[in-house]
Amino acid sequence: MSKAMINMSYFALALIINKSISLLMLPVIPHFLAPAQMGKLELLTSFNVVVALVVCFALNEALFRFVGTEKRTNIQLKLRNNIYTLTVSISFITALALFAILSLVTLPTEFMLLELIVIILCISLEGSIGIGTAWLRMKDDKAKTLFTMMVSTTLLQVIFIITALNASPSVLSVLLGGLVASSIQFVWLHLINRYHFAFPSKEQIYTFLRYSTPIMLAGLMAFCLNGAERWFIGANASLETLGVYAIAAKFALGMCILVQPFGMWWMPRRFAFLKEGNTNTAIRITHLGVIYIAALTTLVATLAYIIIHTLLPETYHDAFLYTLFLLPIAMLKEWYELLNLPILYKKHTNKLLLINACSASLAVLLLFSLNNIGIWGVFIALYIAQMAKLVMTLFVGKSCIKMRFNVNLLVVMHLLSGIGLVLVHSSPSTFIAMLCCIVMCFVYFLIAKSYMTKKQRKAVNDQVQKWHIQLSRSLQ
Repeated sequence: MSKAMINMSYFALALIINKSISLLMLPVIPHFLAPAQMGKLELLTSFNVVVALVVCFALNEALFRFVGTEKRTNIQLKLRNNIYTLTVSISFITALALFAILSLVTLPTEFMLLELIVIILCISLEGSIGIGTAWLRMKDDKAKTLFTMMVSTTLLQVIFIITALNASPSVLSVLLGGLVASSIQFVWLHLINRYHFAFPSKEQIYTFLRYSTPIMLAGLMAFCLNGAERWFIGANASLETLGVYAIAAKFALGMCILVQPFGMWWMPRRFAFLKEGNTNTAIRITHLGVIYIAALTTLVATLAYIIIHTLLPETYHDAFLYTLFLLPIAMLKEWYELLNLPILYKKHTNKLLLINACSASLAVLLLFSLNNIGIWGVFIALYIAQMAKLVMTLFVGKSCIKMRFNVNLLVVMHLLSGIGLVLVHSSPSTFIAMLCCIVMCFVYFLIAKSYMTKKQRKAVNDQVQKWHIQLSRSLQ
């Protein structure tokens, strides 16, 4: 394997590990926290996400844009220090403002002052950590360093949370685990990157923020489709319902993470295929990605069935039903990431921003309109908004470049994923659920073969025959 591939693998693993902490703790935390506590934890973490998104101003993207294109090392370091100093300054001012607000308002009885203090401290570290990890990702020789840091801090966080929960099963124990990990990452990155505080000029601040603010706003729009619904559930249903929903949302997140290997391979190559005139190949690979994502809905639903019914307390078993509604929504979201290729290739990002704004506005409007039916209104709102986003993307994409995506395939995959979810949900036992999953995955495989080249089909057939021979020998 080439050095570039090894470094890319390190970066990919580091990012996946960093995103997977909530999945790693999934079989553990529900045994210590009641659904209402899980709901409170979900509200606090979603508040952390949205405020950190605003505070960071997507300045890590400014680092990629202005530092990544600079060839002179001394100018690179100067700009990096400017962006880092700006990020730390914004974070510090925001933290002071949040502490001031905290001292003036009366807190709801469900929340402790110390919990919110920990959240604010975590928020104040997010921006500098984002700049530090972005800088390491720009340096190929730092791939192993980033991987080591992510693995070490994740393990420490897991150990701390488990120890703290055993001593005191509370939301604060989990939040403190996150603060400990963030603090270690902050210090580690500061020492590795050897920052020097250097305030940028007014012109630089304007340039950096002018570039990064639209990206931050796009992130806020995405939050409306994946995050804001927690607040509606907490306000219109209950913290207990939100706690169960949080478990289901982890499986939807898990499905998105399982899409990453395909995305990490395809995303850097897709524009090159179009530039070289291989439009049909790009369409074919995109179709294979669509099938892969649809198959993941059945696979993850089966895993959710097994994990929720065997590893989690009975109070969380309704999470499986919620998972069946969230997986199709996640599937539509991932399809959008594949099918926006024509728009991105023509660099019409303003059109994507408009599509995101329309779908986010629709989601918020529906969330308010359907709040009287509780969590079911949330599922309906998110599904319609994601579907509208996908349809708008396909429609706008046609005007950018001629890429004849097979809409019939999308419809068939959507129907098959729905059938797979119904079969798994109707299964009377784990064995039957696994059997349904295998059958559905075989159907997906047969459809995927029709989108492979002759060479790929031959390679797949040869591999299947090889496995068949090995299995026959082992059974003799």
